[in-house]
Amino acid sequence: MLSEIDFNEIKTELSQVFKDSLSDSLGVRAEAVEGENYVSFPMYGGYSFKGDIHGNLYVSCSLKCGFKIMCLILGRQDDFPAADISSEDRRLILESERELANILTGSMSSFFYSKGMNIINSRPLILNFKGRIEEEKNKLLFHYKVGEEIIQLLIIFALS
Repeated sequence: MLSEIDFNEIKTELSQVFKDSLSDSLGVRAEAVEGENYVSFPMYGGYSFKGDIHGNLYVSCSLKCGFKIMCLILGRQDDFPAADISSEDRRLILESERELANILTGSMSSFFYSKGMNIINSRPLILNFKGRIEEEKNKLLFHYKVGEEIIQLLIIFALS
């Protein structure tokens, strides 16, 4: 169970798992950024998980970064538009971030399985996280630099 695992060890190991998963799934190098605080980015994608631990994993970033994620996942070569982003592209950005959250939740599930815990991806999250991060007791926060952009991962969890 989670109470038998060192919390700092989990964060350190998960940081590497997410770094590798981001690099593999996006096809670009991701670097962990230490010491960052929670940032309220405009673009969110999320996925819930359940099992021995349950909760939500959120991927958040700037609109420009979300556009880049969409292009990488969909294999598009588009430049970030100088004018407004179309509603269709906004929808695709959200779906791409949810897909990235799904991939990262799967990587996290494999990590916890290697620790003797069972976790499965549950469902995509439709709504953005509206709580106060400071008040969340069980959370892990990660930041990764992809190119010049920052991707933030927030995991809010509880023991089952």
